[in-house]
Amino acid sequence: MVLKRKGAICPRSYGFDHLRRLAIEEEFELTDNCFRHAFISHRVAKTGNVAETSLEAGNTPDIVFKHYRELVTKQEGENWFEIAPAQKEKTPKHTKT
Repeated sequence: MVLKRKGAICPRSYGFDHLRRLAIEEEFELTDNCFRHAFISHRVAKTGNVAETSLEAGNTPDIVFKHYRELVTKQEGENWFEIAPAQKEKTPKHTKT
Protein backbone atom coordinates (compact mmCIF):
# COMPACT_ATOMS: atom_id res chain seq x y z
CA MET A 1 0.00 0.00 0.00
CA VAL A 2 1.40 3.38 -0.99
CA LEU A 3 0.10 6.51 0.66
CA LYS A 4 -0.04 9.58 -1.53
CA ARG A 5 -0.70 12.13 1.22
CA LYS A 6 2.06 14.38 2.41
CA GLY A 7 2.51 16.45 5.52
CA ALA A 8 2.07 15.97 9.23
CA ILE A 9 0.15 12.94 10.41
CA CYS A 10 -1.41 14.94 13.24
CA PRO A 11 -1.77 18.62 14.08
CA ARG A 12 0.46 20.34 16.60
CA SER A 13 -0.50 19.66 20.13
CA TYR A 14 -2.48 22.15 22.18
CA GLY A 15 0.44 22.44 24.60
CA PHE A 16 2.90 23.59 21.97
CA ASP A 17 0.45 26.06 20.45
CA HIS A 18 -0.22 27.47 23.91
CA LEU A 19 3.53 27.89 24.53
CA ARG A 20 4.01 29.57 21.17
CA ARG A 21 1.21 32.08 21.91
CA LEU A 22 2.68 32.75 25.34
CA ALA A 23 6.12 33.31 23.82
CA ILE A 24 4.68 35.79 21.31
CA GLU A 25 2.90 37.68 24.11
CA GLU A 26 6.15 37.86 26.07
CA GLU A 27 8.17 38.77 22.95
CA PHE A 28 10.27 35.64 23.32
CA GLU A 29 11.26 33.77 20.17
CA LEU A 30 10.77 30.02 19.96
CA THR A 31 12.89 28.70 17.12
CA ASP A 32 11.77 25.76 14.99
CA ASN A 33 12.31 22.46 16.77
CA CYS A 34 13.56 24.23 19.89
CA PHE A 35 12.03 21.63 22.21
CA ARG A 36 13.47 18.75 20.19
CA HIS A 37 16.91 20.36 20.19
CA ALA A 38 16.68 21.04 23.92
CA PHE A 39 15.63 17.46 24.63
CA ILE A 40 18.47 15.93 22.63
CA SER A 41 21.15 18.30 23.96
CA HIS A 42 20.14 17.88 27.59
CA ARG A 43 19.48 14.13 27.32
CA VAL A 44 22.89 13.35 25.85
CA ALA A 45 24.51 15.59 28.47
CA LYS A 46 22.64 13.86 31.29
CA THR A 47 23.20 10.28 30.16
CA GLY A 48 26.44 10.59 28.21
CA ASN A 49 24.94 7.96 25.93
CA VAL A 50 24.81 9.13 22.32
CA ALA A 51 23.47 5.80 21.01
CA GLU A 52 20.56 5.70 23.46
CA THR A 53 19.71 9.36 22.90
CA SER A 54 19.80 8.97 19.12
CA LEU A 55 17.41 6.01 19.35
CA GLU A 56 15.02 7.98 21.57
CA ALA A 57 15.16 10.99 19.25
CA GLY A 58 15.02 9.12 15.95
CA ASN A 59 18.44 10.34 14.80
CA THR A 60 21.63 8.53 13.96
CA PRO A 61 24.43 8.57 16.53
CA ASP A 62 26.52 10.54 14.01
CA ILE A 63 23.96 13.37 13.94
CA VAL A 64 23.62 13.48 17.72
CA PHE A 65 27.40 13.39 18.16
CA LYS A 66 27.93 16.11 15.56
CA HIS A 67 25.16 18.54 16.54
CA TYR A 68 24.18 17.98 20.15
CA ARG A 69 27.11 16.70 22.18
CA GLU A 70 28.84 19.04 24.64
CA LEU A 71 26.35 21.88 24.22
CA VAL A 72 25.34 21.73 27.88
CA THR A 73 26.92 20.30 31.01
CA LYS A 74 25.86 17.10 32.73
CA GLN A 75 24.46 19.15 35.64
CA GLU A 76 22.43 21.31 33.24
CA GLY A 77 21.08 18.13 31.65
CA GLU A 78 20.05 16.73 35.02
CA ASN A 79 18.45 20.03 36.04
CA TRP A 80 16.49 20.28 32.77
CA PHE A 81 14.89 16.86 33.29
CA GLU A 82 13.83 17.81 36.81
CA ILE A 83 11.65 20.69 35.56
CA ALA A 84 8.02 19.92 36.28
CA PRO A 85 4.79 21.82 36.76
CA ALA A 86 4.11 23.03 40.27
CA GLN A 87 2.01 20.62 42.27
CA LYS A 88 -1.30 21.90 43.52
CA GLU A 89 -1.81 21.58 47.21
CA LYS A 90 -4.35 18.96 48.08
CA THR A 91 -7.33 20.38 49.85
CA PRO A 92 -8.73 18.19 52.60
CA LYS A 93 -12.07 16.63 51.89
CA HIS A 94 -14.82 17.63 54.22
CA THR A 95 -16.19 14.75 56.15
CA LYS A 96 -19.65 14.49 57.53
CA THR A 97 -19.82 14.42 61.30
